[in-house]
Amino acid sequence: MTAVGGSDSPYYACIKEYNYKYANTLTVNPIYNGNTIITGKSLPNAMIRVKDGDGNIMESSAKTDENGNFSFQADRTLLSGMMFTVESEDINIEKVSQMVIVNEIPAPSINYIKTNSTSISGNVDLVPEGELHISIFDQNNNLLIPDLKVNVNSDGSWLFNDLPSELGSLQKGYKIEAVQKIGEFESNITTRIVGGVAPEINSPGFTHIFSTNEFEEYSIRAGVNVIDLEDGDISPELKTYVNDQEVSEIDISIPGVYKVLYSVQDSDGNTVTKDRIILVDNGDYAVFEENNEIIQASNFSVPLSELENSDFKELANARGYSTLDGSELFVDLVSFKPDSVGIYPITFEISHANDITRVNNVVTEKTVYVSVYDDSESDDPSVVPENPLPEEDSIDNSESSNDAIASISENNPRRESLFENSGMKTEYYFIISIIIVGSSIYILKK
Repeated sequence: MTAVGGSDSPYYACIKEYNYKYANTLTVNPIYNGNTIITGKSLPNAMIRVKDGDGNIMESSAKTDENGNFSFQADRTLLSGMMFTVESEDINIEKVSQMVIVNEIPAPSINYIKTNSTSISGNVDLVPEGELHISIFDQNNNLLIPDLKVNVNSDGSWLFNDLPSELGSLQKGYKIEAVQKIGEFESNITTRIVGGVAPEINSPGFTHIFSTNEFEEYSIRAGVNVIDLEDGDISPELKTYVNDQEVSEIDISIPGVYKVLYSVQDSDGNTVTKDRIILVDNGDYAVFEENNEIIQASNFSVPLSELENSDFKELANARGYSTLDGSELFVDLVSFKPDSVGIYPITFEISHANDITRVNNVVTEKTVYVSVYDDSESDDPSVVPENPLPEEDSIDNSESSNDAIASISENNPRRESLFENSGMKTEYYFIISIIIVGSSIYILKK
């Protein structure tokens, strides 16, 4: 061996080989709140010592048997969260150690209990020194059977079927409590109400469909089922309501936001309901799934003389809805201040206090178009003035023409007064069709 620095002088070193056979020779079983005994396995005939979190050695000690098993009696009650170190030292003075943290006591489980049952069952991870106890209460929380110890099988399952004769069977609403105890320490209490699990309604969520031109029924029961733990599939018992009326279909030729309510009751009297929103869209709606919101607005017209005092939200039928429960939301007019004849975009948005419910600042909004026309030539609102639409060059094209729908809403109450008995009804419908199909607007004069 060449010495450090490159010298060829003899160099001697003493190397002690580490004995890895001791590296994994100590296993400490889990310790739980309230335990006083520490068990595990190490080398045969090894000495076991325990140090607390401050490094102090506990007074007692133990020795492993010929198979390496040990049981150490602690000099104190071990509490949840406590940390300590277990050391094992064999006759060759080889030491190994393991840090241990005291755990919470595992809580038991209770299986579903049918009304009029005479037995109770469940499972528990039974720990050293642990015991399972149950208590039974009536519907008024009066204690019927207090703190009864129940035997636990080796696989953790347990069964209690020894109800007192005067108790008979378990009635709907009785409460069962189960807890695992170690001395005065115990796990969280598990509670089960007899017959207290309501059935589950499985249904599609928010549904967005487009309206048809003719009457067509849409089943609100399609894709819906109801499962009950005791009764099984009780889908035939399901009741369906729309706007507080019991129906099973809706006519999707009629646009709107439909609030559907499902309701069912099982044989134990457990009732459960579920809401579902169905939007039948005729083009007047926009859905913003990020915010779980729907906004509605339609194109409309207004005479120039009434422009200043008009309620634009009412004329556009601007509304907002939640896709979760159908509740109506407040809608704001963003900005609109025209002062002359023309066709203008007008935008509505759902109001949000401090933007709390907006996702990534996405605004729920819809832009429609308003036709402002000159009505100064006649005092008769049933007489449409000549050419209320502006020339093409004067139209505000701030929005893409492909997105601009300048038709007048079918729901606009002004429509009848504008076109009835005017002699220009056909002419105006022709103009409207050009606006919808093409990118240019052509003006026909009477």
